[in-house]
Amino acid sequence: MLLQSLLASDPDSTGTDATYAERVVRWVIDLDEKGNPVSPGLVDLADPAQKDLLKGLRMRTPNVVRTSGDAPIVAVDKLEYLLGPLGDSEPKARETARRRHQVAVELHHRLAATITPSPLDAVNRFLTTTPRPGVPDDAVAGDWAAFRVGGHYVHDHPKVQAAWAKEVLSRKTSGAAGRCLVCGTVGPLADTFPAQLPLKSVPGQQQQLALVSINKRSQGRDGTIGLANTPVCFSCANRSVAALTRLLHQQDSHQRLGDDRVIAWWTTDKPRFDPFSLTPNTPAALNAALSSIHTYRRDHPHVDTARFHAVIAGANASRLVVHRWVDRTLDEVLTALEHWFEDTTVTSPRDGPRVFPVRLLAAATGRRDQQRYAGPAHGAEPAITLAALEGGAPPVALVSVVCSRVRADGQLTDERAALLRVLLRRHHLSPSEVTMPELNSEATSPAYLCGRLLAVADSLQHSAIPDLNTSVADKVLGRCSMAPGSILPRVLTGAQAHLKKLRTSGRGAAASAITDRLDTIAADLHAFPPTLTLPEQGEFLLGFLHQRHADTTARRAHSADADQKETTDV
Repeated sequence: MLLQSLLASDPDSTGTDATYAERVVRWVIDLDEKGNPVSPGLVDLADPAQKDLLKGLRMRTPNVVRTSGDAPIVAVDKLEYLLGPLGDSEPKARETARRRHQVAVELHHRLAATITPSPLDAVNRFLTTTPRPGVPDDAVAGDWAAFRVGGHYVHDHPKVQAAWAKEVLSRKTSGAAGRCLVCGTVGPLADTFPAQLPLKSVPGQQQQLALVSINKRSQGRDGTIGLANTPVCFSCANRSVAALTRLLHQQDSHQRLGDDRVIAWWTTDKPRFDPFSLTPNTPAALNAALSSIHTYRRDHPHVDTARFHAVIAGANASRLVVHRWVDRTLDEVLTALEHWFEDTTVTSPRDGPRVFPVRLLAAATGRRDQQRYAGPAHGAEPAITLAALEGGAPPVALVSVVCSRVRADGQLTDERAALLRVLLRRHHLSPSEVTMPELNSEATSPAYLCGRLLAVADSLQHSAIPDLNTSVADKVLGRCSMAPGSILPRVLTGAQAHLKKLRTSGRGAAASAITDRLDTIAADLHAFPPTLTLPEQGEFLLGFLHQRHADTTARRAHSADADQKETTDV
């Protein structure tokens, strides 16, 4: 299913490019048209003064998956294949180099015979003549080198590319014919996948990755290796690797998820739909995101049948690891995104309703220092991404992660509140009355009410002491969210001194308003809970944030009214 959908992502692709891959080439062997070296030694493409050329020049070269044995590559290969033994190497290494050089000579002669006129003629003359160009002392057998004839790289010639594609076909097909599980046609079947995913395709990748790899008898059915029990034709194997490579390097079809995973997505509808282009972190952006979804539905009447595909992948040594595969209708994904926006909205005093990008919600699970997040908890970003796309719930363990982070750094941000909202709502851990985007004065949850009380006491302290450095919430928010019964009574007792200060400073009306607010909240609270469960800790934090935002909004409105009155009097 995955291979079929990869092919559907680019049905017009021939997949020929899968036989070429990017690699760093250190040396160039410069030849004239007769195969004579132009320079006395190898040309070094490395430049320590330039970061991009530190180890050589990155270029797209012929490629084939080397599993075992000697497998030469046309026009670009390791020095031991192109030049044979180097320097004073060990006898075993010299014998290996001689053998590999011989198969490389045979490959170039065989391919040159299929091309008329052949751009490989100069290379063939060089490979069969001596002396060779001088080899620098720092060159090693495993360095990559490329032939250049008349100033042009041989491997870039279209005829060489076509010949190489046929060569890879002959190497990678098993010789047996059968029905391909991907396209359903009968023809030659691939023995192994002809290419691998290049470097920088997946976070943490150290080498090229195989999309499908069965190279040990313990991995295959009945002890078989290769694709003997997974019949895939060469074309489908080739094109699927090329399609996934394109998706993982195309800007609007993939996104990194944390330090070790990436998500790639595609649709069967045109134009493509990019769910990650919707980052509604302001009210205007939220409206625009919802509008774009409505517009997409209107302009594409087949969203109920068009498919949205996504794969979350990582790397394990030389293999691609598929952590999650998403296959849903586009209509289901659009609906899931609409519900996600609804469940993660938080109303801010300054910006109004806000919804945060998935990446920021994931970062909120990490440590926050100096107004920045250090990084998300492991696995948080892929899990939250899937919840947004599929309409599910992020892992319930994130409730504990967020609450512990708030206790550790004392910062209850809007994005952390948004994540708590969706966790409590979708896991049905709390009544819907407390998981609203803004203050719900009708909610009667004891934990929610305790959070509101702490927020009012904190606001009172700021009003009484304008130049306050550390407030009561800064000191006790984390502890109070776990055991309000032992903290809140002392906080409210201390609040009486702040109320007295407001009254004696001529702000009796403000003191009365705050007293009424405290009494109203406490009226629904029959007793302070001695301890709170994890879901209740989330409710406490939401109550605190909602009340703090409501107080800030009321204070700004009062200040604006006062300014308006002064302007009118003048």
